[in-house]
Amino acid sequence: MRSPVVIVSLALGRRSLLHSWTLIHRRRSPTLTAAFLPSAGHLRFSTTHFGLCAMAEKVISLLGNKAVSAQEAAQKLADPTRTAFVKDGDLSRFEEELYALWDNILSAAEKTPHDEQDKLVDVMRAIKGMPEPVHEGKKIEIRGQETRWDELPLFGGLTRERLDIAQSRSGQAFVNINAFFARLTAANIEDNLLFAIWTFRDALENPAEDEIVQKTSPDLLKAAAVWFIYAAERLAKARDEAEQFDGKVARPGESLAAFRDVTGWRGFCPDRWNVWKTRFASLEKTESLADAKPLITQAMDKLNKV
Repeated sequence: MRSPVVIVSLALGRRSLLHSWTLIHRRRSPTLTAAFLPSAGHLRFSTTHFGLCAMAEKVISLLGNKAVSAQEAAQKLADPTRTAFVKDGDLSRFEEELYALWDNILSAAEKTPHDEQDKLVDVMRAIKGMPEPVHEGKKIEIRGQETRWDELPLFGGLTRERLDIAQSRSGQAFVNINAFFARLTAANIEDNLLFAIWTFRDALENPAEDEIVQKTSPDLLKAAAVWFIYAAERLAKARDEAEQFDGKVARPGESLAAFRDVTGWRGFCPDRWNVWKTRFASLEKTESLADAKPLITQAMDKLNKV
């Protein structure tokens, strides 16, 4: 049997969890401490619970039950995590429960069609808005470093992991998880703008414009499309404010390598936006992309309005 560390390392794909946490939380201290990473205990826990069908199905069941509000569903899902801390101040168990909570919500997001995720986003909003759990004046800590409930501790570190895993699968998982991250970004629940750039880069920038149809899979094009469908206004704001990322994590793709050292191309800028828009527009007329065309058309409709 593989050790938990090996299993998780294999699952992460191109970027390690350590790397993804550093990139996603770029607005915090650039120095990553072990406090924000799952402990070895979490890794053992995740190999038992990772993709746990029963719990993920419970999330989906709550989402599908119209008699259960998003607030009630959030309470049911978050209660084991919050109780672990409030009742006995057990930080180790709190971390395990928190890891399982996010893992199962992300599993549910992969399985929930992108256009049926409203309630799931409302659940995340309700979870984030819950009061700070306190145990006898003790505050939340993740491996010795103080954090807050509304920062959604550990969630950011798991998102990149799940993005990689979803991309390795066939079908709708990658499209659905991108839509979920786009929706969270648009709702100011979690900032995943870097994921949008990575998806656009893979889909629209790495191949030359006339090679996109041959080199980019329909699922990847659909994943790029849902970012514009569900987060166009937030993406346009990033464009207008020229939001940038440290280092080269948001560098342009291979077909746009000439712009890698140009100001504005390490994030969002009007020129880069126009490339995405132009390349999407060319795909809208391509008959061979019948499976992706409905989403591409919706994306173009959003692009033309922002």
